[in-house]
Amino acid sequence: MAHNRLKFITLFLLLFLSCGQQKSPPGGPPDVIPPKIMDIFPLDREEKVPLDSEIHLIFSEIVDHSGAEKLVRLFPSTLYQTDWDGEILKLKPKEPLEPDYVYDLYFFGNIKDRDGNRTDERRHCIFTTADSLPIGEIEGTVSHLKEDTAKAVIELYLLNPMHRDSIPAKPMRAATGDKQGQFIFSHLYTPGVYHLRAYIDKNSDWKRQPSSEPLAETEQPLYLIESRPRSSVRLHTLLPGDPGAVAGSIEKPDSLSAYPFLVRTIRLAEPPDTLIQKIQEQSDYTLYDLPAGNYLVTGIVDRDRDGRGAEDYDYSSVYPDTVIVISGKKTKSVNLIFKKF
Repeated sequence: MAHNRLKFITLFLLLFLSCGQQKSPPGGPPDVIPPKIMDIFPLDREEKVPLDSEIHLIFSEIVDHSGAEKLVRLFPSTLYQTDWDGEILKLKPKEPLEPDYVYDLYFFGNIKDRDGNRTDERRHCIFTTADSLPIGEIEGTVSHLKEDTAKAVIELYLLNPMHRDSIPAKPMRAATGDKQGQFIFSHLYTPGVYHLRAYIDKNSDWKRQPSSEPLAETEQPLYLIESRPRSSVRLHTLLPGDPGAVAGSIEKPDSLSAYPFLVRTIRLAEPPDTLIQKIQEQSDYTLYDLPAGNYLVTGIVDRDRDGRGAEDYDYSSVYPDTVIVISGKKTKSVNLIFKKF
């Protein structure tokens, strides 16, 4: 009797363990194809989405549920429950979607199927509950001296026009940079006033670690209006210990606008360091990667276009005060004013 009982327990354990292994059915060739997203609902750029809609992500096969759920980001931040129906992940908002809102859905890869096949597929879907998508757009680039800008997270905040200095607690939208750190926010409200914040998300958790993840923010509000619905920015992220930066405005008459513009910085050290950078912008400039120290800053209109700036011929403007550059910081309002010949 004891022998039969032992055989029964052994058989039960074998059956239990085999059922616990979520593998493909035996008998065929091994599954080596990674999963992928077949479709997303609402559709990308869909308009007039009903307020009681669910959001569905349809995979090509059954995937790791908890892993897939962690890779979903919905903006603006929305509370929802998750449910699964075979290969379909369902996001069920706890409250109706907001009327006349634009929503961004991101799915970041690294999902795996039952056989352990992984994919790094990324998908982005944008939809609106309004009658049509707005036309505003902000594009730009995130940079850093050393860090991988493909890990950049860029947060977009919609500001109250009456309180432009007050940044909301949560971003309206968020995006990631590509391998060159480039990003774009499309279908933004116009008119609208915006603020951008970027950081290098080293651990990919969408939460900035102040001590280790470089940060950059726009210095002035970005205005989008129907007659000028697009804007472009550069965000150079900094950490304490990184080289510093100098930023300011350029004021010059139309008679000088056809010439290249240079900024020369001289670090007041022994020996002095001199750096000349060509500035493409017509009204504002930022100089990056400056070692900490005290600087003399000079603007030069390069009339002979030699990229050097000859003071006996070219037109220059000297900032009247010593400029202090601090590691990991941006020294602002170093404004250069040119007068007419």
